[in-house]
Amino acid sequence: MQKINFTMVPNEIIDEHLSELTGAEIKILLAISRKTIGWHKDTDWICNQQMMDITGLSKKTVIMTISSLIFKGLIVQDRKGGKGKEKLYYELSFEEGCKKVTGGVVKSTPGECNNVTHKINTTKDTIQKKKDIVPQQVLNYFNKTTGKHFTTINKYIYGRINDGFTLDDAQKVIMFKWLEWKDDDKMKMYIRPSTLFGPAHFEEYLMDANEGLGRMQHDAYREWMEGFCEDAEELLNDDERMALHVPTQKEWENGEAKDIQRILSHSS
Repeated sequence: MQKINFTMVPNEIIDEHLSELTGAEIKILLAISRKTIGWHKDTDWICNQQMMDITGLSKKTVIMTISSLIFKGLIVQDRKGGKGKEKLYYELSFEEGCKKVTGGVVKSTPGECNNVTHKINTTKDTIQKKKDIVPQQVLNYFNKTTGKHFTTINKYIYGRINDGFTLDDAQKVIMFKWLEWKDDDKMKMYIRPSTLFGPAHFEEYLMDANEGLGRMQHDAYREWMEGFCEDAEELLNDDERMALHVPTQKEWENGEAKDIQRILSHSS
């Protein structure tokens, strides 16, 4: 009987995330699993063309899906190389993974990209990399949200993660303080990791963010509802208005009001 080769997939993907993932996200996660765990590596260079070949997805869908998985904290993307020679390396952001060996070299599988030789990390390097995953995700989110280009993980980011704060906590503080300070000439200079993650004020910033982001979301829903009611009043008759379901704030936040808005637009 022919020997069957296989690639292990972290249990967390199936147990905790599968029900919430799109088909495209599952394909990208499986592709990265094959190129990393499948070759006993933590990380691998995978160009967009290889992603397209493996998954059958379009380039646009590949790029959008990778961004979604990074935002959800399920994968880590690392850019290496100089201008014009930049390569994208990917790894899964899970505690589980393949068993590593010390030293040695493994070659990447063939594809549209040139084959690349990768040195396998030692156990000590692998443990350190796992500790860096959440702080790196925090820094990536900070740069993506603010448009800045910090490359070194600040000691204060490590400090707050070591204190037990989560990626979600960090993202809330980043988003809220950016929205609050970005148009303030005096305060926008303080949109930086050393200020946001300093031990003296981070917990206070998080409390403000939990309250402030909820208030902003409520205000945005209220504004949407005012426009929704005006459109319904203008475009629908009494019977149609009576039959129309009014979205709750939770439905609106989850994007479930789009079909209703489409009905109104078609009535105009």
